[in-house]
Amino acid sequence: MATAGSGCAGLWAVSVEPAARRLADDLAERPQPAAWWQSGVIYQIYPRSFADGDGDGVGDLRGIIGHLDYLNNGTDDSLGVTAVWLSPFYRSPMADFGYDIADYTDVDPVFGTLQDFDDLLAGAHRRGVKVVVDWVPNHTSDQHPWFIESAGSRDSARRDWYIWRDPARGGGPPNSWRSEFAAAGPAWTFHEATGQYYLHSFTPHQPDLNWDNPEVEAAMHEVLRFWLDRGVDGFRIDAIFKMAKDPELGDNEPGLRHDQDWPTIHDRLRRIRAVVEDYDGRAAPRPGGRHDDLRAARHPVPVLRAGTRAARCRDTAGPGGGRGRQGPGAGADAVAAAVPDRTGRRLHHRGTLAPRRRRRRTPVRAGAGEGPDVDARVRAASCGCARANPRCSPARRSR
Repeated sequence: MATAGSGCAGLWAVSVEPAARRLADDLAERPQPAAWWQSGVIYQIYPRSFADGDGDGVGDLRGIIGHLDYLNNGTDDSLGVTAVWLSPFYRSPMADFGYDIADYTDVDPVFGTLQDFDDLLAGAHRRGVKVVVDWVPNHTSDQHPWFIESAGSRDSARRDWYIWRDPARGGGPPNSWRSEFAAAGPAWTFHEATGQYYLHSFTPHQPDLNWDNPEVEAAMHEVLRFWLDRGVDGFRIDAIFKMAKDPELGDNEPGLRHDQDWPTIHDRLRRIRAVVEDYDGRAAPRPGGRHDDLRAARHPVPVLRAGTRAARCRDTAGPGGGRGRQGPGAGADAVAAAVPDRTGRRLHHRGTLAPRRRRRRTPVRAGAGEGPDVDARVRAASCGCARANPRCSPARRSR
């Protein structure tokens, strides 16, 4: 019996262990239930044009609250969206339709108050709708207190929070980098008061933050925590490809951009993801599909292809059903667009990707030491799709 028992034990080891291993492998390969940001419908809202809640002719957070049932009321009478993605609603001089932020932790009065935001968040969550907000980490407004302090003196404690450089030998910008807005010209503007140039990847009113400075990175992580503590469910990261640049400011070469997509972006994104993952069930979606770090993290996230021409020029549809401020078009379903990401998953954009009509832009101000040509450069900035489609918003022209 002892021999037989030993034989049985041997058979068990031979026949069962490989089977158990195969079962474990099969379970590991079996698709796991998709998280909300992987499979849900995310509806982008451009607050200025979605719905006006106070009758001043400009869309606001109260207007969105008033139409939450339109987005999802738990029945087939609503769109049934999983989440809403809010374009910037923060305090801003509006030189670039809110993508020039003067305070990351407050609501611009044109859109309402922090209490309005809290009410919107609570109302969305009661309906099972997640809320994703735009996060703009590459640059601030030139009216942000950080930049005002940085520009005050070469000895300012926040001087290195932005990218300042002396003129090139013989004068002119430090290198050949150009703004993403072709009409804005060079990506550098001279600041007469301190005798140096500052970098701006977009308009001169949007100076780039220096992400190579650990203090800047820590401050921007605190911005994430501010909104996560408030209850937001995730972030869409704007201009993510500009967050890492060659610290030596080398000129761009054929096939190698020094002003974006620098290898330091990978660890930077991992640290951002670590902040978000401290909060269960949150997500940090990103546009463009340029980097795989967030996809390789514990919970893959979707790619919001907001940088594509189709997305920029997508017609709007809101709750109004007519062609007024509250929702031009024949309803969001009529303009739903399924945009595939790099892995073949499809992310559905339903509704407001941009204002329907191009409105007269808020006049922009020249910063300290800037000449009047700066305003002309900003006013002229446009993209090819704007010329082809007058409904394309200048606020979306690079995103």
